[in-house]
Amino acid sequence: MRISDIEDILRTVPHAVRIKDSNNNTISYNEELCNLLNKGHDEINNSTCYELIGKDEPCDICATAMTFKTGKSSHIEKYIEFLDKWVDYRAYPILDNNGEISKVVEHIRDITKEKKVEGQLYRLLHENRSNEIYTDKIGPDTLLPDDNTGYSGIFDNSLNAFALHKIVTDEHGDPVDYIFTSVNNAFERDTGLKAEDIIGKKVTEVIPGIENSCFIKTYGQVALTMEPVHLEEYSEQLHKYYDISAFSPKKGFFAVIFNDVTDLRIKEEVLLQEKISLEAASLAQNELFTGINHELRTPLTSIIGFTELLLYPKTGDLSDTQKKYLENIQSSGKHLLNLINNILYNSKIEAGKIELDYEIIDAISIITDVKNVMYPLALRKTIDLRISDIPYDLTFEADRIKIKQILYNLLGNAVKFTPENGMIELSVEKDDNNIIFTIRDTGPGMDKEGTKDIFSPFVQLRSDSIQKYKGTGLGLMISKRFVEMHKGTIGVESKKGEGSTFSFSIPLKIKI
Repeated sequence: MRISDIEDILRTVPHAVRIKDSNNNTISYNEELCNLLNKGHDEINNSTCYELIGKDEPCDICATAMTFKTGKSSHIEKYIEFLDKWVDYRAYPILDNNGEISKVVEHIRDITKEKKVEGQLYRLLHENRSNEIYTDKIGPDTLLPDDNTGYSGIFDNSLNAFALHKIVTDEHGDPVDYIFTSVNNAFERDTGLKAEDIIGKKVTEVIPGIENSCFIKTYGQVALTMEPVHLEEYSEQLHKYYDISAFSPKKGFFAVIFNDVTDLRIKEEVLLQEKISLEAASLAQNELFTGINHELRTPLTSIIGFTELLLYPKTGDLSDTQKKYLENIQSSGKHLLNLINNILYNSKIEAGKIELDYEIIDAISIITDVKNVMYPLALRKTIDLRISDIPYDLTFEADRIKIKQILYNLLGNAVKFTPENGMIELSVEKDDNNIIFTIRDTGPGMDKEGTKDIFSPFVQLRSDSIQKYKGTGLGLMISKRFVEMHKGTIGVESKKGEGSTFSFSIPLKIKI
């Protein structure tokens, strides 16, 4: 199962979803998060969650922090002054292969409209209570005054389902049933129950079997204690999930405002199953690659080593044919060993066993090191490798070895695919927050379809002009992982026949 499959599902979720690490950094998210926060991708990629809502330090009450601390899912509602919105946060843990929490999935829903409706309802009901309009039979007319009050039609036209009920108790005062006294249009839409069929009736008459659920007991406690509750429950009788706020306007009565969240829960379940499958596949892959490490690397090393001995002049004379065969064996062996090394390295990244060793890096020094390695390779194909002017005082915080590996991978590909007498240019620049590396080449280029999955494993450009080149497709994927570990972004622009431009950016300073 591919991570892109999960990202496809994230895009279908109708509210904001993001995946966060323990440092409050956003690892992945959907477009709805951009809409909720009114932020662009660069801002979200380069900011902590609390910075995105105008804070300088983590929130005192945080669903994600609670989940990391307890290991369990958590739920809070709070007002975000920076956004002028009420928001519902739900955090769910993601476990690594050792059963430890590595990340948290955070579902974020704008509930501002619901809170406004609740506020209007509270004001309305308290006004009605002071006027003592309650009777034994509460209906729409007593709940919704005329137009002079300003509340007429609020609930009939609300997008949120609303209903008012009277609790029924037994001789001991325990709740055993409740009566529908008022519902709005959204209630009919979300439940499939019609007002004319249920007003004045007991819920056990309308929905047989509900007495075996928690609803009567929970709502009874609300009506008798006047303590509000917020819950999410599945109705077996209606076959739907509901997100419910329940409160009591008067002792013996309770009101509910709720939403049908069935589609959302189904998508979340699919996402969860995808995650479980992905983790299981990743674990199996890691175990497999650990096993083949010894089984493949050891004999391959021997083959390559003995081939080099045979090619050594003092070993003995070889015919041109024998030398050619041995060189083919050596070349193929090194290619296969490189493939195994890349696969094993990727499995370590997947397992979270690769960490970053940050240091302050001088841009000129690291580019000089990379140029010294790549220049001879370019020279063999008479490729003009150019390095643009780099500001002498440009420094950044990163893992030196990982940044070099990214540049080696990108420049190595450029040298591989650029024809003789071509040109490759490496440039480095910065903006307010990031350092940006760009590699341009005059290679064969790619069409839009060719760049679509270029950073996925084992993907190479399928073009007749480059089929002769060997490659695993893992170099770009590993480069992408390294960039993302630095909280950066990587991308490609290309046009067939006109070359390609790969660029990546990482923050100038570590995001704490």
